[in-house]
Amino acid sequence: MDDRFTFLFNLICSVDGSSWVPKQYDYISSDHFIGDKKSDVESSPSYAPTIFPSIFSKFRKNNASSDTKRFERVMNHRFKKNITISNKFGV
Repeated sequence: MDDRFTFLFNLICSVDGSSWVPKQYDYISSDHFIGDKKSDVESSPSYAPTIFPSIFSKFRKNNASSDTKRFERVMNHRFKKNITISNKFGV
C-alpha cells in the first residue's frame, strides 16, 4: 500500500472514532495541500494533506508558512551538500 494512503488512513477517522474507509470515488481536494497542489516528492510539505477539520487540530497545528520554510531549508541544505561533494571530487 502507498505510504501516503497508509498515513491518511491512519490519520482520518470519523467523529465517533471509527476508521474512515475511502470509497472508489473519494478524493482529497487541492485545498488540503500547501500551495493548493499535491506533490509526489516525499520531502515536500505538499506530499501529504495538511488542512483538516478542527477535530484534527489536536494532532497538528496547520502552519503552511513554517512548512514551506522548513521545506526550503531542507532543499537548500541538500543543494549545498551536493555542491560540496562535487567540489571535493572535482566534478
